[in-house]
Amino acid sequence: MSLVITVTFIDTPSKGYYKQELAEKKMFLEKELTLIKYLYVGAGGFVGSILRYAVAGVVSSSGLASSFPLGTFTVNMAGCFLMGFGGGLMEDRQIFSPEVRMFLFIGMLGSFTTFSTFGYESFVLARDGQWLTTLANITLQVFTGLLAVWGGFIASRLL
Repeated sequence: MSLVITVTFIDTPSKGYYKQELAEKKMFLEKELTLIKYLYVGAGGFVGSILRYAVAGVVSSSGLASSFPLGTFTVNMAGCFLMGFGGGLMEDRQIFSPEVRMFLFIGMLGSFTTFSTFGYESFVLARDGQWLTTLANITLQVFTGLLAVWGGFIASRLL
């Protein structure tokens, strides 16, 4: 009777292989995290655009709006106030995670406010010769927007 011992040598990959594998996993994870960021922004944009449509629609159908674009004005001023309020909370209390900031500020408020609509409505008013309404729209949107941001920021500090 003889005893046979078999030794198998397993060829282990070199350290360079492991570094490459780790680098590939890191790249995959970074791409995955980037996709998640886009999803936060997109979800916020979805919510903000629906809110914009609803709020502007309610205000415009209330009978208060005539030739002045009151729905857009209301949405922009509310958005400016919320941006100031949230910005104040973010600065003073740092209560929002990066994901919440992406959802709220870039996504939701970014799609809720309607600067491009403001520009178009101002253009149409000017094109139609409604110069006083054009001037009032531009002046009120810009200055009241700045005041609303300031008011929201101050309100956040009073909490």
